[in-house]
Amino acid sequence: MKVSYFHVAGEVPDTINGPDGPDAAVVIDVLRATTTIAWALHNGAEAVQTFADLDELRAEANAWPDEKRLLVGERGGRKLDGFDLGNSPVSVVPETVKGKRLFMSTTNGTRSLHRVRDVACVLTVALPNREAVAQRLIRSARTSVDGGKRLGRHVFLGGLLGSRGSRRLPYGRRSHRCER
Repeated sequence: MKVSYFHVAGEVPDTINGPDGPDAAVVIDVLRATTTIAWALHNGAEAVQTFADLDELRAEANAWPDEKRLLVGERGGRKLDGFDLGNSPVSVVPETVKGKRLFMSTTNGTRSLHRVRDVACVLTVALPNREAVAQRLIRSARTSVDGGKRLGRHVFLGGLLGSRGSRRLPYGRRSHRCER
């Protein structure tokens, strides 16, 4: 299993979507985007669509009835003007998200998702869904893990994922191989 850590969306190489790219890409933004996505789905959101570009998000969201959609977004940790929610897992409670489609854009997490959008299998991981993602990765031959911008907590979670599929996961800045 090949595991690559890219600490911000801008570090993800363009070749990630090419023929030598991974079978799967995992985006980790532990405290915000991927945790918000996991909890929104757990709490009954119909779907979460992610966007790097705010104009694309608004255009897509406008195709949905107001009562069936929520705009979720932040830049620099601050909720975007005109959006229903910021990027916090505590805001995606069942009373708010159940049965709705969330249109989401964040400083780093959704931009990372945009960078790996053409990989055959794209997964988001957070502490609540780490075991399910780890099981999926065990079945994958090559995997890319995008670690977000704060190294410590993302490498920790990446290590949890890697330890599910191997006896030992070597750590470092970029790509590593680990045996299953």
